[in-house]
Amino acid sequence: MVKLPKKKKAPDNFKLVYLEDIIPEYSSEYSIASIYRMLPCAVDGLKPIQRKILWTMYKGKIYGYKDKCSSIVGDVAKYITTGDDSVYPALTKLGQSFRNTHLPIEIQGNQGYITDNKEPAAKRYTEAEISQYGLDMYFDDDIEFTKYIKNYNGTLQEPLILPTLLPMSLICGNKGTATGYTNHILPHDMKSIAKCYIRYLETLSGKHSIKTFDKFLEKNIKLGIPNKSKIMNEEAIAKGLLTNSAKVYMEGIMEIEEASYGRKLIRITELPYEVSVVQFIDSIKGKGAADIFSSIADYSDSIIDIHLVVKKDVKIETAIEYIYLKSPFRKAYNYTMHFTLMGTDDEKLVRRMNII
Repeated sequence: MVKLPKKKKAPDNFKLVYLEDIIPEYSSEYSIASIYRMLPCAVDGLKPIQRKILWTMYKGKIYGYKDKCSSIVGDVAKYITTGDDSVYPALTKLGQSFRNTHLPIEIQGNQGYITDNKEPAAKRYTEAEISQYGLDMYFDDDIEFTKYIKNYNGTLQEPLILPTLLPMSLICGNKGTATGYTNHILPHDMKSIAKCYIRYLETLSGKHSIKTFDKFLEKNIKLGIPNKSKIMNEEAIAKGLLTNSAKVYMEGIMEIEEASYGRKLIRITELPYEVSVVQFIDSIKGKGAADIFSSIADYSDSIIDIHLVVKKDVKIETAIEYIYLKSPFRKAYNYTMHFTLMGTDDEKLVRRMNII
C-alpha cells in the first residue's frame, strides 16, 4: 500500500495548495465550459463559434461578396479571447458544399474539396456571405426578442441563441467531442424534418395519437447528405432519432468495366459522406494491393473518378471483397446525440467559458 506524504504547514507568507484539493473544483468548471463550447446547442444546432460567425456577418450586413474572410475573422475575434485560429476553419466548414445540402454561408474561392482533401485557400484570398437560407432560418423577426449577452470585455452584445422555426440541430448535422461526451449527427433532409415536426406538434395538440408518431417518423424521415452514396439501412434513421442508438451504413458507387488485355476495371464514382479520395486511396494501397490490382489511378477533379484495374488472373469478386475489407467504401455512422441547452440562467456560464 502506497503511503501519501503528510501535508505540511506552509510558512506565514505562503499559501500552501495541494493539487488533489483543487483538481475537483477547477476540472469540473473546465469540463462544463468545454462541453458548452464543443457540443452544438439543441435549439439552433450551432456551437458558440459558429453562432458568433453568423451573428457577426448578419450584424455587418455581409450579404454579398464584399469582404475578404480575413476581415470577417477579425470581426469575429472581438467576441472571443482565445485568438482567431479556430474562426476560419469553422467559417469554411459552414460553407463547404460537400458537408451539407443547405449552407448558411456561401464562400467564393477555394473552399477545399472532398476529392483531394486539401485545405481551403488562405483567408486573404476568399470571400464569404450569408446565404438567403441562412438569413431565412436564423435571422427572421424573432431575432429581436432573443436574449442577448455581453462579450468578454462588455463592449459588444451577442445572442445567447439564434431563434429558429425548425430543429436545426438535425438539419445542419454537427460533430463535436467534449469532456466525457461526443456528438455525431448526420444532416437530415429539411423537408422531411419539417413534415415530421408538424406531425409532432399536431400530436401534442391531440390531433393524432402518440402511438402513431413513431411509424410516421419511420416512413417519412430522410437524411440530407449532399452526395449520392447509397444508404443501406434507411430504417435505422428513425431508430437513431428515437433511441440515440443506431448505426446508419452508407456505401459508395462502383461500376465494373472492361479494361485492356482482358482485365476488369473497377471505377469508383462516389464515396460515403465525408470520405475523401485521399483517405480511400491510402487505405487501398496497403499490403496485398499489388497482388490484386495492376494499377490504381485517381482522375478526380470536381467529381470522384477512381480507376482500379484488376489483374487478369484475379477474380473480380476477390477485388471487390478487398475493397470492402480494406477501405471505407462502406462506412458506419453512429447516432450519438448530445446537445447543450442554453437558457436564461446561462449568462454566467457563458462568461466563464469565454475566459477558460
